Parts: sequence; C-alpha cells; structure tokens
Amino acid sequence: MKKLTIIMCISAFPSPSVFSSNCGVTKGQGTYYNDSGTKNTKGYEKVDFLLINSRNIKISLSKTELDENCISADGLCWNDEKTRCLMRKVLATAYEKCGFEWESEKLSVSVFPSVDGGCELFVTKRGNSCTKSENDSSFGTICFCNGAENLFCACEKLKEKGFSGRSSLYLSENGEFVLICENRRKLPSYMKKIENEKIDLSFMKEHGRVYEATSYSVAYICEHMTALAKNDAVLKMLGTF
Repeated sequence: MKKLTIIMCISAFPSPSVFSSNCGVTKGQGTYYNDSGTKNTKGYEKVDFLLINSRNIKISLSKTELDENCISADGLCWNDEKTRCLMRKVLATAYEKCGFEWESEKLSVSVFPSVDGGCELFVTKRGNSCTKSENDSSFGTICFCNGAENLFCACEKLKEKGFSGRSSLYLSENGEFVLICENRRKLPSYMKKIENEKIDLSFMKEHGRVYEATSYSVAYICEHMTALAKNDAVLKMLGTF
C-alpha cells in the first residue's frame, strides 16, 4: 500500500498551524479505496474543482458537504480521522475529474472558510522538499481593523516607520477594514546586491487582528472582499482624513 504524506497549513485567518502524518491510500482506475479496502463509488459530485496547473488545484466545499461529514470549516485538523477521510475522498475525486495526481506526494493544503459555512482548499504539490513554496511564504502583513480610527492610526504609524512597500485596502463581509501591507520592494538593478531592509510590522497588532500575507491569503481577500484602494492605500487613507 502506497503512502501519502500531507502537510496541512490551516491558514483560515488564524495564522497557519502545520500538521504532518502518513496515511495509507490505494487508488485504482478512477476508483477510491478506503483503508479497509472497501470500494467507494459515491465520490463528491457537487464539489467544485479548478485545476490551476499540474501542481495546484482549488477545491470548493459547501457547508452541506462538510455537515454530511460532521466537520466544520474551522475544525479541520489532520489529527482528526474525519478530516483525513474527507481529504482522501476529495483528492480521489479530484483525480477522477481533473486528473490531479497526488499519490506519494507531499501536499500543502491551505483552508479558507467561507461566509456560508463552507470552505475553499488550495492544494499544492511540494515534491520531495519540505520547505515552503513561494505561495506559502509570507511577504507582508494583513491587518483587520475594526473601525476607521484604528485604520487611520495604523496608516499613520506605517508612515512614521518609513513604510514604502505596496499597500491595498479591502472591506470584509462583516464591515472590517482589511489592510494589506507588502513588506518588500523592487530595487533598481544597480542596487541588486544591497540587502532590502524590511520594516518590523508587529506594531500593527495594536490596531487590529494581524495575519501573515501569503499569495493564497491575498488571493482569497481579492476574490471575496470589496476593494477600496488597490494601490498606495496607506497614503490614500492619510489623505482622506
């Protein structure tokens, strides 16, 4: 029986926690077999699959599908047998529908709960390396500010600290301001050898809930929240008040 190692990065805005485990999986021609060898033909017909490329796939699960497995989007944990069973079935269906090969792969699974109680899974093949992929690595900070005053104070402090990175602002479903600050800059070619100094953004915890900005978390915000300022949000907000 082949082994599958999955590293689950539950980055549902709380910060990601990482789990690793080995689970036995046997997969045949479009058929999933569970650990006891019992054939499972039900699959997940209502799950939405979006094959991004050979190494990445987006999977959307509704609240109904989670409820049928007695799992909540916030309660997904690789140490839980129900989660492991759900992931095996979903990945098997992803292979049947999209040809997404996952056997004997190390996978990173980022889980984003949706407002309706469902969730979106972003699955990335890591290959044989356990290092973070570019999509998993943090390049900045996301701050959920409750109210305009907290947002203004955060922007004012960023200006005082000399922040010059990219910034954008969104409005969440529950009315919070979501400020994304990318703590990186593109240096001119003649400065390539100079180390790019990054500003410590930990102070933003004083003004709201703070999480790491990754490609997946930013993509989720862009897709599900209302854009207020896609560029230079910090300067634009300071000019508004």
